[in-house]
Amino acid sequence: MDKNSFRENARTRKLVELIKKIALYAAQHQKRYFVGSGFAIDLYVGQLTREHEDIDLVVDLVDVELWRILF
Repeated sequence: MDKNSFRENARTRKLVELIKKIALYAAQHQKRYFVGSGFAIDLYVGQLTREHEDIDLVVDLVDVELWRILF
């Protein structure tokens, strides 16, 4: 996809808002998390490069239940 013609879709916008919610929750509760795959690349380069269908989220095993409660 030509980067100049890229426009994020509604789903991607919702996922971006979800990542912000995840980051806020993690900071408030001092929890580690990692974002993988496509969003990881976009976070690294500092901009959206394509539409996204999901978020690959990795959390510490001991914190899984806390994340389930949030989501």
